[in-house]
Amino acid sequence: MDATRALDVDGPSGGLLRDEVEDRLRTAARGGAALALLGPEPEGLDTLASVPPRPVTTELAPALRRLVEVGALEVTLVSPLRISRAALDRIVGEAPIPLRIEQVGAPILNAGVAALHLPRRVPAGEAVEGRVVLFGERPDGGVEEVGQMPSADSLTLELTVDGEVVESRRVALPEAGTTREVPVVLPAMADSGEVRVSARVHLPGDGFSLDDERAHRMEVGAPDGGVVLVSLEPDWEPRVLLPILESATGLEGTGFLRLSGDRWLPLGGDSFRPIRAEEVADRTRTAEILVVHGARETLPPWFGEIVATHPRILHLPAGPQGLTHAGFVSGEALPGEWMVDAPLPPSPLSPFLAGIETGGLPPLEAFRSGGPAGEGMGEPMAVLSLRAVGRDETTAGLVLVDGPERRQVVALARGFWRWGHRTGPAREVYRSLWAGAGEWLTRGTATGVADGVIGPVASVVAMDEPSRWRARRSGEVRLVFSLDPEEPGEAAESHSRVLQVEAGQVADAAPLPPGVWRWEATLEPADGATADPVSASGVLEVEAWSDALRTPPLQGVPATVAVESSSSGAAHGRRAVEAPAGRPLRTHPLPYLLLIALLCLEWVGRRRVGLR
Repeated sequence: MDATRALDVDGPSGGLLRDEVEDRLRTAARGGAALALLGPEPEGLDTLASVPPRPVTTELAPALRRLVEVGALEVTLVSPLRISRAALDRIVGEAPIPLRIEQVGAPILNAGVAALHLPRRVPAGEAVEGRVVLFGERPDGGVEEVGQMPSADSLTLELTVDGEVVESRRVALPEAGTTREVPVVLPAMADSGEVRVSARVHLPGDGFSLDDERAHRMEVGAPDGGVVLVSLEPDWEPRVLLPILESATGLEGTGFLRLSGDRWLPLGGDSFRPIRAEEVADRTRTAEILVVHGARETLPPWFGEIVATHPRILHLPAGPQGLTHAGFVSGEALPGEWMVDAPLPPSPLSPFLAGIETGGLPPLEAFRSGGPAGEGMGEPMAVLSLRAVGRDETTAGLVLVDGPERRQVVALARGFWRWGHRTGPAREVYRSLWAGAGEWLTRGTATGVADGVIGPVASVVAMDEPSRWRARRSGEVRLVFSLDPEEPGEAAESHSRVLQVEAGQVADAAPLPPGVWRWEATLEPADGATADPVSASGVLEVEAWSDALRTPPLQGVPATVAVESSSSGAAHGRRAVEAPAGRPLRTHPLPYLLLIALLCLEWVGRRRVGLR
């Protein structure tokens, strides 16, 4: 039995199709058949009531092979066959024993929301653009209009913000197996923090309710913390650095590119509306990590004040003159190309770069600083050492400055974006380098503990999907989920998960039942001797949504398809007509007992003739 949620529709007798199929299979089991629920591991009849429905799978062939391993002589697959024709052909072609396929169910009237695409964060006071992806299905022959009811050829799409309907429109029902994208615009919202937006379809006679609504949670207003990149001149670096730094550190990233005059362009997203310097200043002051890119000799006055006092900065200057904003004496540009020199010097970033091959990285453009401009800023510590191509000359390429009131990562070279643009080891070095820089900048600080150190990739997931988690540091994450009881006096439901995460990478936690779960996470860093555990908390919504009916049932398949086992000698893919007779030899104990007896006799014979 393919125990998919696609069985949770009305059956021919008026009840649920799942109940009708299970009753029929229980009757077959009482007649001697063995019932298995197909999944990662086939489960037996006794677990039928306790195992929840699962997403439809096209990997049925491996499950059939596992049934053969436990002695099945032939298999009848009962499934709604909401899979592709290629998947069915693969199952038939790989069947190792005689297989009979029984299709249950039929096309129904249904409309569903496949996806709701909206930004994760939006500015306050601005309209929000997004799109809704719809799918649908009709039974053969369509549905007649009854009285004043709307036609089955159209549905009503309803958008809500925190439970309040903000838009309702009529949309044509997509054809089975296709999707329709509907652009939507949400009205401007006040700076109110997190809001829940949902898209729901209404279709009279809809036969499956689990795909009618999708939700999305987004933040309205300027965020606090995170990574803010301010680019003072155009370059490839922000395009590569910001998403990788955001992913590697687990912090939300925002970027701004300086235009002419007092105008700034937000980086990323679909908006090309320039903003004023005041908006950039407000966002920059609250940044957990400030990235100053493309700085030369002078900065805008308001930005210079922020750079001079910000406690955690990553400097990527456009030339040696830009080093003055990091507290260095302006240096000189060095001619030629510069390659990373191995081995790397020991530094706080060494654990992030250990075991990574640095040979073959694209060259950089280097420049030398004149040293710290004043006392008390801390002594620079080299992270990368560069060697001139064709010359026996070395210089530092990236340094850390740990002062009493601020930490700085200062690049003494340009062109790191070439590493990030490539795939393979170069991109791995780029990611690891900035992941280590972000971790070092925020190490030992109290900011950002609940915003980015540990957190889910998405705050809304479907009930059959694992939640995806990301941490700024490598280590073991212990998650505890709790759900408030629906009735007074009931105990709160809770679940726990333990994940092993790598810095900037994603780890999956097993699916949870539907509900709004409060989560608490504790990260035990991999280098526990030098880093304290970090805690975070938040909310994860698991929506009761399934796309089990997104793929329509296969058409033109006979009610029962009998497939005989294949023979390796059959020409042109023909099926052999003979099926295995009797019990498979591998399931009998006699061959194994005979083998053991022969080994014992051989040992006795060797002892009698004096052999060892």
